[in-house]
This record gives sequence, structure tokens and C-alpha cells, in this order.
Amino acid sequence: MTPVSVTEASGVVLPTTLGGVTVTFDKTAARLISVSSSEIVAVVPFAVSGQWMTTVQVSYQGRVSQPIVTLVTESNPLAYANSNALQGNQD
Repeated sequence: MTPVSVTEASGVVLPTTLGGVTVTFDKTAARLISVSSSEIVAVVPFAVSGQWMTTVQVSYQGRVSQPIVTLVTESNPLAYANSNALQGNQD
């Protein structure tokens, strides 16, 4: 089996506004993965890294929420793959 080479997506940039929703962390727009009436999935901007606190605001169709100050914690993103898929068909 040969090693899997690195492949980067091209032309795929997550939007900062989705469905009329924008989220900012210390006034820096976050990239949005999905939005609904009950949940927003966003990528926290790298500029927040190393800070103890950040101020989050959500806007929807021009209406801006009250700022929410929240603590910042480190994360350890994990990428994984199904090892069987990487080995290919063994038949």
C-alpha cells in the first residue's frame, strides 16, 4: 500500500454570512458551516487563539444580538479516517 498523499480542496471557502446570519468573535467574522433556528455551527477565527476571553455576537438580517463575553479554551481538532477504506478492497 502506498501512502495517501495530501489533497487540498480548491475553491472551497466557507461563507461568513449564511441564511442572513453572521457571527463575529471580537468583531472578526467567523466562517459558517451551517445555521438553523436552533443551532449555528461556525469556525472560530484563528485570531481568537491565545486569548483568555472573546466577545461573540450574532446578527440576523441586520439585527445584532447583545455581545456575549465567553472564556476561550484550547481545542485539539482530530481528523480521522476509516482504516479499511484506506486499505482498499481486499477481495
